[in-house]
Amino acid sequence: PVYLFNLSNVTEAGFSYTNTSQTTKFTRINVSYFNMLTQENDFVSVEDTALQAKYGVVVKNLRAYGCTSFGQARRFGKWFLYTQNNECELCNFTTTLAAGVIVRPGMVISIADPLRAGSRRGGLISAVNSTSEIVVDDSEDTDLSTLVTSTLSVIMPDGTMESRTIQGIGDKTIVVNPAFSTTPNVNSAWIIENSDLSAKTYRVVSVSESKQSQYSISAVIH
Repeated sequence: PVYLFNLSNVTEAGFSYTNTSQTTKFTRINVSYFNMLTQENDFVSVEDTALQAKYGVVVKNLRAYGCTSFGQARRFGKWFLYTQNNECELCNFTTTLAAGVIVRPGMVISIADPLRAGSRRGGLISAVNSTSEIVVDDSEDTDLSTLVTSTLSVIMPDGTMESRTIQGIGDKTIVVNPAFSTTPNVNSAWIIENSDLSAKTYRVVSVSESKQSQYSISAVIH
């Protein structure tokens, strides 16, 4: 991920989620390609038997432009089946100018939504003691177990995201090792993750300016 979002850097509406309809779940993909041996169009079929048991045989015909390989056409069909079944959740939210001018379609982002995770592990930086010592806005967000290795991710002054291993937590103060490459800005977004509680990754689909200094972002699960 190249950027992170939590409730602190989006509008009060938060995050909204939609999913694709079951009627668009294709279970057999027929891919057309040009066979160099026969010098004619040929077809390769890829199917998902597990999905067919749930939705039946739902056929989708695709054309692989410029494809002259049976294997490439088959991989194209497998890719289509995988993405429609594993990248079907869409997340929509509105963010501020600072994030809206940085995030672009195709980028992978992290979203820490406490309403989905059941726990809030993100917010804004309230103070910075050094490149390795960050003071966050709420101590309730830092009560992760010290037995599990946790990481702190923050937005840097240049708009990039950096993640570091947490060495110690004391109330609102988080110490990381190694230190960040530069001193993060106050009011920058941050999230804490570990193997028990992690942010979800999404791929940005569209970014549009909805209001002055506000940008609407749509992203699909990645």
